[in-house]
Amino acid sequence: MNFKLIVDNNAEYTAYNGGEIDAMAPAPNPSLAQYTHKGGTVYSVLPSFTQEHLDINLKGDSDHSSPSGSALLKQVWMRQAIMEGIDRQGIINAVFTGIAKGLHPLNNPVWNLGTNATGKNAWMAAYNYNQGKAIALLKAHHCTGGPTKPSKSNTKYWTCAGHQASFNFKTTTRDTRFTSSAIIKSNLKAIGIKITDSHIPSGTFFGSLTPAKDFDIAEYAWIGGVDPSGFDAIYQCANPAKNLGGQNYKNFCIAKVDGLIKQGEAQLNATKRIAEYQAMAKIVSANVPVIPLYGAPTFLIYRSAIKGMGTANNPTQVGPTWNIETWHW
Repeated sequence: MNFKLIVDNNAEYTAYNGGEIDAMAPAPNPSLAQYTHKGGTVYSVLPSFTQEHLDINLKGDSDHSSPSGSALLKQVWMRQAIMEGIDRQGIINAVFTGIAKGLHPLNNPVWNLGTNATGKNAWMAAYNYNQGKAIALLKAHHCTGGPTKPSKSNTKYWTCAGHQASFNFKTTTRDTRFTSSAIIKSNLKAIGIKITDSHIPSGTFFGSLTPAKDFDIAEYAWIGGVDPSGFDAIYQCANPAKNLGGQNYKNFCIAKVDGLIKQGEAQLNATKRIAEYQAMAKIVSANVPVIPLYGAPTFLIYRSAIKGMGTANNPTQVGPTWNIETWHW
């Protein structure tokens, strides 16, 4: 087995098409569509345990540069309305046009507890895309001045308890996030929520902005694993002295959630362990401190003549070579 590091996408495709390499695990790229039905080629795509999501800062923007609506994010009904206003499947379709068929939004805040768009563990499905419902929810909480129905050309924005429904949205300069932020901004404009978006180099975004909680809404990815405890640090109440909640940048804190996480961590029986974390996930979902978008897809493309690679693609960071000893011509 010979390995080649080919950092340029087009060079990688050329090498495969020319028979120089027999398999590749490429990054997402629209050009991968050429392999979805290519003769003699197996095209495998799976959602990884890397969860693309939106963080919602429950205490608003820490540096006070936010529009006046920050205080509204403390209200669970506002967070629910925001989620209902966003077409998550539309984001997936736009970001992965033609290359990730079957990829659906995640409806469980702990990614590996519920991967499907429907099902008993899809706790956040209650807030799936429904712009009419979002408008009704805002009206029910005495917001005024917004549209009577969703409209892409809307110019009316809600005011709730003296605050305009206007929030900053911060993310990195990754190409896919320019696409998603444009859709989110347009979706929320249609229901009377104003978004001011900005794209920040990843070194600054992860180095200082998120730890300082300097955002209203932020899009980035969490890297999880096969065990739900990998999500502990993002949902625990932040307590540096006890090394808890170290990546809880959204100021989310519910004592019962902490208790369930602690019980889940201590439980060695797999069924009971999952049950504890599912109970935690249900509470988190109802409070909508995050909006899960999708499990970033992993791609494996190889010659169909190679045997034993049928299960090589996997959602972890181990990569496709985990069962390389079974591969053969």
